[in-house]
Amino acid sequence: MRILVVLSQLVSSFKKINRLKVVYVCLCLTLISSSFVISKVAVATRQSIYISALNWFQKAEVLGAKDKRNSVIGKSTNPNDSKDATKISYSELSSAIDVEQDKMIGSDNLKAKLTSNQSYLEFKDGDQSYSIISTLLNSEKNKLNSKKQREKIAWDDVQPDVSIENALYENKLKETLTVKKAKSDAKFQYTIELSNAAVLVQKDNKTLIVDKDGKELVELDAPFAVDASNTRFDYKYSIDGNKLTMEPAADISAALYPLVIDPTYTIKTTVNATNWNYYGSQRKLARDGNGNLHTVYVRVTGGYNNVFYAKSYDGGQSWFETALTSDTAYAQNRPSIAIDSANNVHVVWDGTDVTNAPYVFPHYRKFTSSSGSWGTTVNLPGGSSASIAVD
Repeated sequence: MRILVVLSQLVSSFKKINRLKVVYVCLCLTLISSSFVISKVAVATRQSIYISALNWFQKAEVLGAKDKRNSVIGKSTNPNDSKDATKISYSELSSAIDVEQDKMIGSDNLKAKLTSNQSYLEFKDGDQSYSIISTLLNSEKNKLNSKKQREKIAWDDVQPDVSIENALYENKLKETLTVKKAKSDAKFQYTIELSNAAVLVQKDNKTLIVDKDGKELVELDAPFAVDASNTRFDYKYSIDGNKLTMEPAADISAALYPLVIDPTYTIKTTVNATNWNYYGSQRKLARDGNGNLHTVYVRVTGGYNNVFYAKSYDGGQSWFETALTSDTAYAQNRPSIAIDSANNVHVVWDGTDVTNAPYVFPHYRKFTSSSGSWGTTVNLPGGSSASIAVD
């Protein structure tokens, strides 16, 4: 007798409660036989396998990092994890875009070029392209970055006792200013250069970039700061021509340093589906026999979609990420995941390689739990949109 364990596409929705992000993940399992025997891996294309029966659901509540101080970044110490797995928070898992200093990088939704004192953003609204150049005044130009990891790049002492970290995601740029010591003037000023008649405005208690007809293109999220005791202090924006000033909304003399300020640009134009759901008919999430969660997804690295795998031991609150591909010439898409009875992980995806017709064909990699290592990539016969199941 055979059993196919089928997991529906990951469906995530976000609720913002204060500064917590709550994600509800619906796990759908189908039992096709009463005998639970998992022995071999079957790979099938979209044209040959469709599973429709869904018998039961399990809902898992997942909490994102409370704030930047609690963001979890580090290497896995679990012997059953790949040695190069990186631990990160859920909210930063799949939408991150790997960055480089002073190099245009990004996705169809948002491209950016980042330096120590300037951020260049480029995005589209329909057929119209827009750009933003944000320059921090009285700051050091073209410093070498002090840290670079995935979507985050940082520079120390861009201003005296002030460091900057930028993080690039599918539809936003998050900037973090860390003020190490109390300053007599706690405000920061930027010049904002916009293309195609876009303008910087304030209305309805929001700071926005709008097009010539008033349509909202970008929102500058209301800035705030968190001090060393985790106390929040609100900041505010003011506009004078092309100059944007960010300063405390009230007295902050009681703040304990370092003080972390969190301005963010959020693109509000129509964007593509997120990488969790990129051609999302394939299974993206699975649970092993120990209750751990496993997921696969694509995100942009080196200018192209690449396939990533991540594992969570705490119900999804934090994840250990491993890159399964690192292609800098062609996109890798549509990953699917399955787990066998020995907790080995099997992943297939659509790989692109113009040197081998039919150019897009299934690729496969296996993680062996006993050795804690990934095998090499295997090219499989068949067409695009591969899925994987175990029986």
